Amino acid sequence: MPKDWTNLSTPEQRVRTIAESMQGSRTVEWVAQQAEVDVATAKSVLDDMVDEGILIQNDSRYEVNGHRALADAIRDIGEETEDGILIPWDVIEEYESSN
Repeated sequence: MPKDWTNLSTPEQRVRTIAESMQGSRTVEWVAQQAEVDVATAKSVLDDMVDEGILIQNDSRYEVNGHRALADAIRDIGEETEDGILIPWDVIEEYESSN
């Protein structure tokens, strides 16, 4: 990350940026260190992200919810096309609700 990113972003933004780009599962301490925030802040944001379905928590580790990430990517593709979308919205919504 840029050296001045702590001046350019909030602690929550930094935690979300790190968490959304994680490969594999990570501890709250690891996320806090990477985001340059205290552990309590990192835990609060990570728990919010679990509640939002963005992350999955397994014991004391967090990881990106792969199903949600795929659904978001599909939705982004759909939002980017102006002449129609590749996958009908009802299929996307069905996928999201089943995972």
